[in-house]
Amino acid sequence: MAETSKLREKVGDLPAQLDPAIVERVEAEVAAFNSEVEAEFGDEIAHLQELASDGSGVMSDPERPRALYRYVHRVWGDAPSRGHPLLGRTAESLCLLLENDEPSDDMQIAILEHHVAAMASI
Repeated sequence: MAETSKLREKVGDLPAQLDPAIVERVEAEVAAFNSEVEAEFGDEIAHLQELASDGSGVMSDPERPRALYRYVHRVWGDAPSRGHPLLGRTAESLCLLLENDEPSDDMQIAILEHHVAAMASI
């Protein structure tokens, strides 16, 4: 666990030693939190993939980009506070694409699909 070594490095330099049982409990809490966050984002990304599964359909129907935008915007806001800043930046970029009111072309559809693929891989 990377968190374990970081925590032990930080508390090892303190003049007073912490109770090892407390350190282990904190490490377990951090690991459990990370697992919960990853599970939450896994469900959200799967839903995002479903929403964007037909890129040309998403960009041609005026309601679908709005629905996708609302969903991606929430991920954009939540990701950094949950420890996933790169996911947040990718969601931000996708929001900017979806805000574009110009008629979509094949390039925009490809960019949308690549953003969703990138978010899934993060």
